[in-house]
Amino acid sequence: MHSGGDPIVLNSNQAARNSTATLLDSGNFVLEEFNSDRSVKEKLWESFDNPTDTLLPGMKLGINLKTGQNWSLASWINEQVPAPGTFTLEWNGTQLVMKRRGGTYWSSGTLKNRSFEFIPWLSFDTCNNIYSFNSVANENEIYFSYSVPDGVVSEWALNSRGGLSDTKAMFGSQKI
Repeated sequence: MHSGGDPIVLNSNQAARNSTATLLDSGNFVLEEFNSDRSVKEKLWESFDNPTDTLLPGMKLGINLKTGQNWSLASWINEQVPAPGTFTLEWNGTQLVMKRRGGTYWSSGTLKNRSFEFIPWLSFDTCNNIYSFNSVANENEIYFSYSVPDGVVSEWALNSRGGLSDTKAMFGSQKI
């Protein structure tokens, strides 16, 4: 809605008549179609299913085994060109794997005891309990995600040189 008033038309040729695009507090941008009673009829699209170069808390890296949907990060060509670049970051079921032009470039080592084997700066103890890592493997999907406590804003970004940076800010009584 523009200034709380008229809706902004994003794409009038593609969207269903009773649809709404919402940016959630999680950072997920969701397009939903509604029934006439305003109940959700169908989720048409969401940004968390289409990651780019940034991983936010609650996003998945991995694969949906039923649909074949792959959740991975792709670096940009450079800081001005957001087209997919040379590097990808994927979850292979036990560790994060960075690939360069399809070949393994780096891996995090196995995730166990709330830490990655080869990322000591990202361990549960080093990060003052900020990150909580989640690994899921079942008949529907295999994925990795992370969460942070309320009041912490975080993102992991894959840059065009193959670097993975984490950015976090704490709000409330904590320092930013």
